[in-house]
Amino acid sequence: MIKMLLKLMFIGFITYFGYQYRYRLVNMILSVPFIRRSVVASSMNLPFLKDKMLESIFRYE
Repeated sequence: MIKMLLKLMFIGFITYFGYQYRYRLVNMILSVPFIRRSVVASSMNLPFLKDKMLESIFRYE
């Protein structure tokens, strides 16, 4: 019972600080070139995201 309570508290602690420092964590993770390349390549495989990005880059007026 106490072990389970400690696990829940630890998960809550990690979740709280992960949320608190989420932008710092994302910047730290994306500062690695291999991970950044992988994220961009995999996101370009999603049609709705690809269309949205290309639309914002090549805006027709």
